[in-house]
Amino acid sequence: MTAIRTLEPAGLGATDVAHAFALQMSRVLSELPVAACAQFLRARQRSVSPGVVRACLRKLGMECDPASLQRILTVLDPEPAKHMTSGQPRIVSPDIVIEQDPLTGALTCTVPGPAWRLAIDPLVVSSARRDPDARKQVLMEVTRVRWIDDAIAERTAVLTNLGEALITSLAPYLAEQSSHPSRVPVEQLMRVTGMSRTVMVRALRRKYVTTPRGTFRLRSLVMDRWQTAAAPAREAVALALQSDKDSKALSDREIAERLANQGIHISRRTVAKYRLSLGIPARYFRDS
Repeated sequence: MTAIRTLEPAGLGATDVAHAFALQMSRVLSELPVAACAQFLRARQRSVSPGVVRACLRKLGMECDPASLQRILTVLDPEPAKHMTSGQPRIVSPDIVIEQDPLTGALTCTVPGPAWRLAIDPLVVSSARRDPDARKQVLMEVTRVRWIDDAIAERTAVLTNLGEALITSLAPYLAEQSSHPSRVPVEQLMRVTGMSRTVMVRALRRKYVTTPRGTFRLRSLVMDRWQTAAAPAREAVALALQSDKDSKALSDREIAERLANQGIHISRRTVAKYRLSLGIPARYFRDS
């Protein structure tokens, strides 16, 4: 009951959820009899749908056009309209923002950070120095905070690098100087950014970019044709491990770097996957 009374603005003073809904409906229909409406809704607590709202208004002898019904559903809080109405508007939070300077016309790239900020309270750290168990717990939490902070910094750097590469490749289209839709080949992005195939796939997945032309899925701006397939990459890994006399001293990362110089861009984890599929052990076991 206390939570219901804290609903602002129309839920304040409600005695139950049905009363709160009736008060909020009265924001749209000022002549609505709140008490009678709440009494009708109490018998329909399991299903407060558009049909129930229409039935309630017919019971009260009031007319409700579709536009008024839509406004009623949008003001209800808690919001049953989330499960009632079709075609809900989708709010997209862009991962990359490409803007055009109004003075110079140059395109700039920014990556919005999270809405929250991680911080370490020095009072908590100082108070935990006396208790060994508390100190251990605080150190563990501080380590987690630093890991998350490093992951956010790495994600920001990857997306910034990717956004700047898009500006370089698609500047006329993004700046609305060319009306013809354009996409950049993924091989070119990998070459410009220095990302491996695995990192590029993760960077493009479920990301959105806001440009002067509008908001797009990041993948829609990329021509998804990979230069290397799985079979040639697997053969290249096997060749790198078996042909060279010093192959026993090569780690997965060194193999990935050597293949990158040959134009085959795969990550260290992909090298490890191909190596295991070929039955080749890790460097530690090859040395022994």
